[in-house]
Parts: sequence; structure tokens; C-alpha cells
Amino acid sequence: MGSVRFLISAVVLAGLLLAGCGHVPVTSIYKLRKFDPATTDLSQFRVAVRLPDGYRLQPGGAKVTMALTDPQSDIAESETFHLQESDDPNDLQQLAPHRRTGTQLRAYRLKPEDLERFETLRAKAREARKSGKAKGSLSVDAAGCRIGKTPPKTLPVTTYFRSAETDGF
Repeated sequence: MGSVRFLISAVVLAGLLLAGCGHVPVTSIYKLRKFDPATTDLSQFRVAVRLPDGYRLQPGGAKVTMALTDPQSDIAESETFHLQESDDPNDLQQLAPHRRTGTQLRAYRLKPEDLERFETLRAKAREARKSGKAKGSLSVDAAGCRIGKTPPKTLPVTTYFRSAETDGF
């Protein structure tokens, strides 16, 4: 599928600053098999974060980083996109099955002003795919803080991802 095929199954759901470690369920890996950040419809691209009550994401704390690397020349390029919270009723409805008591769940999308910058990097990824040299990755980070008085013994944080190809979160 090309050497620029992004390592979504290992990266999209990892990289949480709040979590420290995690795993990707097999069902998620199966859903993500068709996803390609180089061609996906950016209007459908969403990330969601579920975290315990008593914590909140910092403003601008949800972000996506897209990176391209050329292992032959050690040249790397990466862009970070701070996400904005989505108030789209469809996003919230699709997240309903993932709600849990004692948690909050929020959906995020690319900011309109970042779409052109994201598209520019995607064009570079497509060119790199043609040459067969570069590799790419897409990661999600969520930075938050505790607002409650007593920290929980564990801090389970879950990230969800949706694109036009994934049929929901």
C-alpha cells in the first residue's frame, strides 16, 4: 500500500500525554485499515477524547501531528494542528455508545484555518509516496489538567477517531 501509508493502527490511539500507555483494540485496527490521511475527506476527520470527570483538556490541548521522514537522508518534516471542539450534533450522537458514567467525552475537528496547511502536507505525502522513499505518521495528543481535589488511582483516557472511511468512531 505504499511506503507513506501512515501507521494509523499504532499511532492514532497512542500518544496521549494523559494516559502514559495504551492499546489499540483489534476491532479498531480493522476499521482503520481503509483510512489514508493522504486522501481522506478532511470535513469528516474527527478525534474524540474520553476522560474522567475532574479532569479537563487544556484549551488547544487536543492536537494532531502529521510527520514525514525520509530515512535515507534523515530529513523530517512535521506539522502540529491544534483541534477545535466540535459542536456538530452528528458527532455527539455517534459518540453516544462510548459514554460512561463518571467521564466526559468530547469531539474535535481541524480548525478551518488549518485545512490549507494540512492539505499542503498531504500533497507532500502523496509526492513522497510516488518516490517510495518517505514514511509518515499521524499521532493524536491530548494535554489536560486535574480540576478535582482528589486524583483517581488510575487515569483511564480513551481516544477515538473518525474519518469518512471508518464508519463512525
